[in-house]
Amino acid sequence: TYCLTATTSNKSYYISNTNTSPTEGGCSGHGVGGIVAITNLVANPSLRTSVVNWRPSGAVTRVADAQAASGYAAEKESSQHQLFALTVELPAGTTQAVFGIDLWLPADEVVASKNIKLWAEHYTNPYTNWLWQDITITKTKQRFYGVITVPAGQNIANFGIREASGHRVRASAAFVAAGTTTPLPYYDGDSPNWDWNGTPNNSTSSGPAS
Repeated sequence: TYCLTATTSNKSYYISNTNTSPTEGGCSGHGVGGIVAITNLVANPSLRTSVVNWRPSGAVTRVADAQAASGYAAEKESSQHQLFALTVELPAGTTQAVFGIDLWLPADEVVASKNIKLWAEHYTNPYTNWLWQDITITKTKQRFYGVITVPAGQNIANFGIREASGHRVRASAAFVAAGTTTPLPYYDGDSPNWDWNGTPNNSTSSGPAS
């Protein structure tokens, strides 16, 4: 199987093994019409099937979430201060990236709002902080963004949040996009004109940012 997209200026055409005549548009997962393709580097970003790749192991559970299109969210155990450590590898030479994630407190939490840290750090010792940003979450889902400046020679990082006082936090719709400082809508391999780059809900995904 194959699919090829050709673009000149803002006009794109594609051919594939099932469509051998050039047709206006583009292949899923490709940039189309002058809009460059981007990649969500988080595997299993919406938790549609499991909590695989969301850590620490045993401290993150998958819960029903009526506020999310996927219907599911990740929730940390109250005893854990670190959660949703999503490990991603940025393309070589990346100097900046954007981290985005939907966060909120469960409706039955005993506090109405909570100050936490949105963070990213080098995935192994020395644990260089790439992002250490204070945010405030409430019982209403909110999307938070952080811009990461990537240290030279380091391209693998953990992304997540930290909350040290024992309150539960829920998360879904996570993404890391390299080479941009602009907040983006959420995309994954099930978004229109996007494709998974491997196993659905357990791989990176690519497509146009439109």
